[in-house]
Amino acid sequence: MAVLSAVLAADLSFFLFLGTYFPQAYELVFEKMPWADNVEKTFAIIVGLVIATITSLSIAYLIIKRLLKSIQRG
Repeated sequence: MAVLSAVLAADLSFFLFLGTYFPQAYELVFEKMPWADNVEKTFAIIVGLVIATITSLSIAYLIIKRLLKSIQRG
């Protein structure tokens, strides 16, 4: 659970925090990417968002699973 939370925090901080508050740093990251094509950069962004979504769903699943297990015991 801690690893999933760390991955989610890293993804969200990159996509939300850097993009919103430090757009110059955000652009610098994309300029330093090894791909010259914008399609490949867009693909990398989409993969990052998919990872963030899967991580969020995994965290929610684990929390709900533990919650239901504790309700059934009690």
